[in-house]
Amino acid sequence: MQGMPTRRGPADDLVALVVLALLCEGPRHPYDMQRLIRERRKDFAAGRTRALYHAVDRLCAAGQIEPAETVREGRRPERTVYRITDAGREEFRAALVDLLAVPRHAFPPLAAGLSVAGALPPGEVADALRRRAVALDAEIAALEAVLRGLWARLELPRLVVLEVEYVLALRRAERDWVVSVAADVAEGRLRWTAGGEAAAPPAGTGP
Repeated sequence: MQGMPTRRGPADDLVALVVLALLCEGPRHPYDMQRLIRERRKDFAAGRTRALYHAVDRLCAAGQIEPAETVREGRRPERTVYRITDAGREEFRAALVDLLAVPRHAFPPLAAGLSVAGALPPGEVADALRRRAVALDAEIAALEAVLRGLWARLELPRLVVLEVEYVLALRRAERDWVVSVAADVAEGRLRWTAGGEAAAPPAGTGP
């Protein structure tokens, strides 16, 4: 398929995916898309006005969306309302199914840091991981507050906030793992010399 390379393209393609999703609901102009992205907490696309308009241009050039009409509200400039085409629906469905079904494992910065953590003394690593756990606790509390607010104030269905649930689950799992590794280092179950040479675990310990 040509046009929006959502599945293996740059991050901007996730914005294009959201544009197609919103237009599947009905015709909209970009300003309305921005409003809904903010309201529905699509944080990966929020605040990216230029990326949104670029995505609209790319999708239009690819024949996946098309202008439906031009509207004017009061003294505001005219706005073009777009609708999704059959080709856009086909691309959206294929891209979304692929995104949901196929695992993609980008190498996270934490993994890169852990790969060379042996260059630091164990105590320093344990302290850094404990500080990371504190930062994760703050993120977790913020995400929990977001979920409560979305459900209580906006009464959104669970489907709309699944991505927030997913990020929250990831943060909780990372926090628990980081805490456990920090404890293993602090209590001597995970040891190495300052040069990075791992020491054998004490008898009776291990994964």
